[in-house]
Amino acid sequence: MNLPSLAVRRPVTTLMVFLAIALLSVVALPYLRVDLLPDIEPPAASVLVPYPGASASDVESDVTKYLEDELSGVNRLDRLESISRDGLSVVTCKFKWGTDMDVAVNDIRDKLDLVRQKIRDHAPDAKEPMIFRFSSATAPIMVVCIGARESWPHLYRIVDKQIIDELKRVKGVGAIVTYGGLRREVEVEVDAQRLQGYGIPLLQVVRRLRAENLDLPSGEIKMGARRYVVRLAGRYHNAQDVAETVVGIHQGRPVRLRDVATVRDAFEEPIMYGWANRRPAVVLVIQKQEGENTVEVCRAIRERLKEIQRYLPSDVEISIPMDNSEFISWAVQRLEGTLAVAGVLV
Repeated sequence: MNLPSLAVRRPVTTLMVFLAIALLSVVALPYLRVDLLPDIEPPAASVLVPYPGASASDVESDVTKYLEDELSGVNRLDRLESISRDGLSVVTCKFKWGTDMDVAVNDIRDKLDLVRQKIRDHAPDAKEPMIFRFSSATAPIMVVCIGARESWPHLYRIVDKQIIDELKRVKGVGAIVTYGGLRREVEVEVDAQRLQGYGIPLLQVVRRLRAENLDLPSGEIKMGARRYVVRLAGRYHNAQDVAETVVGIHQGRPVRLRDVATVRDAFEEPIMYGWANRRPAVVLVIQKQEGENTVEVCRAIRERLKEIQRYLPSDVEISIPMDNSEFISWAVQRLEGTLAVAGVLV
């Protein structure tokens, strides 16, 4: 007896089985992870090394060259691509299809451990290497724009301290990349003649500023059953702290930075700009964590933004120009409607 004949002989049982399958499908549907694209991980990884203040040629000779020499020996490597630009070295390792990327990334880390000292010797100001893996899960799921009128000079700080910190607590939120806004900095304009008059080289001033702008652990203090951690706070908080830094000694008297330079609060020169509604804005590009439901994460972000809006200055406006969950929800609704019609007709 085959299955078709059994289904014909026992129609009630067959109907109950199909109804049970349909019921289980309806119950399970809300628990399925919904996303725009399937998770795809191409066999590639990039190594980024920031080198602030260096020209593209310096980045090429002091960082990229050594990375290429070492990473060319990674197992199952197909080809190596590199980009050297002002302040940044990017080396991309592309592997053969079928390569276990977890193993490949570990190989890259081992190679970076070997080349790290060479880079430090030739580029002492270069930052630590960062490894980025490519995956469809790292594509942005939402773009949030924050604009303001009166609060614009302080908007970046508001976004950094009040909005980003809160959004990172949302379940499923991964990386948040920020564009635009005015970032505070302290400008030091050195008077070369006065510096020469005190006999202090410019390099000494730079080294003193770096050495003073540090927080250092200072051990512990035990008082009875209690133990207190002591930390020496030395980081600069404002322009006045910077101006009071001792940069040298002249005729037995300390020379402070304010004696040889003009120190003032200012804003960094923007590298990238953000715009919303024809006005400057801070733009947040939000990614989700791997394996999370895009629709649920976006819904949670919107709810958290509504809560955050209540505590922001009245002139701060939040808009969402891109939300991938809207298209996904629309596509799922169309699919559910099509399945319902097909179920009725069949």
